[in-house]
Amino acid sequence: MNLRKIAGLLAGLGLTAGLIGTGVGAQFTDGVTAQQNINVGTFGCVITGATNGAEIAGDHKSVVYNAPQINQSAAGNSPFSFTVHNNGTIAAKFTVTASSVLGSSAAPFSAIPITPAAVVNPVAGGGDQVFGAGLQWTELTNAQLTQSYTINYSVSCSEADAVIFDNTPAVLPPNLPSMGPEAYSYNEIGGQVQFAGTARRLSSATVTMSSWACQSGAWNTPANPACVSAPGATFPVAITFKVYNAVGNAVGSVLATKTQTFNIPYRPSADAVNCLAAGTDSNGGNDLGKWYNAGDNTCYNGLANTITFTFAGETMPANAIFGISFNTDNHGYSPIGGVGSPTDSLNVALNTALLPSVGSFVPDADSAYVNYTYAPFYTDLGAGGVGTFRLDQGGWAGQEPSVQITAN
Repeated sequence: MNLRKIAGLLAGLGLTAGLIGTGVGAQFTDGVTAQQNINVGTFGCVITGATNGAEIAGDHKSVVYNAPQINQSAAGNSPFSFTVHNNGTIAAKFTVTASSVLGSSAAPFSAIPITPAAVVNPVAGGGDQVFGAGLQWTELTNAQLTQSYTINYSVSCSEADAVIFDNTPAVLPPNLPSMGPEAYSYNEIGGQVQFAGTARRLSSATVTMSSWACQSGAWNTPANPACVSAPGATFPVAITFKVYNAVGNAVGSVLATKTQTFNIPYRPSADAVNCLAAGTDSNGGNDLGKWYNAGDNTCYNGLANTITFTFAGETMPANAIFGISFNTDNHGYSPIGGVGSPTDSLNVALNTALLPSVGSFVPDADSAYVNYTYAPFYTDLGAGGVGTFRLDQGGWAGQEPSVQITAN
């Protein structure tokens, strides 16, 4: 390469360096920004509908219904219904309470029970809930002439509870496998669970039950006499739900306890047309004396139903032990005595799912807690002691008590 060509090359390089910059310390600089947007939902509830003739306030926060005048002394009732609407985006819990009947002398007037149950949880944003209520009365006398009576209902709308444990089926089936105190000689049944999420103020516990009780006759006397129950007939039962501290796998102190009286439905009457000795269910077994469910063309001995305990917000640890108990003629912590109590045919339902949908069982899903009075019913044959509420490990997979627990 000759000198002229070299000089030209150097001149080109010099020009390029001049465009980039001068000095040893030159550098590029630039910058970017990042942004995150979050939006808080809305929360609220209003009354959007009521019985014809009711007047809803302009702000939709109250409603007044002036019932027609009573013009006869016969017993009667004046039903009243109203619709509560979740006008926010956040799921809500609706709790309805009724005042005592207000008047110069409330008797013989009383409140019609609120339907559905006084607490509905959750109601999704934009959702509605219709509550039925009103007044009813027995035969009237001259003492009620010219008198007026009033009952007030208050609806509390609060943020919906979180499900922190759930071993219940997504859809309640006609029946589930079950265990009852009378049939299985126990006083209490339950399990140790680990809760999900962070909500720990105990709000409710829902238990699936299986009622084999008949208003007359019995489930196990298919023909003499057959089981007969009037549609909608129920029997009252005081049932207790307790939550205990877990000390390792041992049952510790009581964290919360609630005894409530529930109206448990009798199972439907025996169906002598569809449920025969030849068997119509999937097992092809003897169906004589069972009730018939047209939805799945199957005969059942028991009827699945749910009960819900409400709590006052007791604080829960990360895991705890729950127990369910009620009295039968010979079992429970205070046996009734006698013969033929409908609770003898009442069982706690067992979910057939291998694992809970929310939370988990401790120490595993093959364990339960029971207070048996008969040692061989323990899967460990009573090795851990009889007559105490304790861990019974092994043999429970897919047969755990059907329970859902919520907190806020």
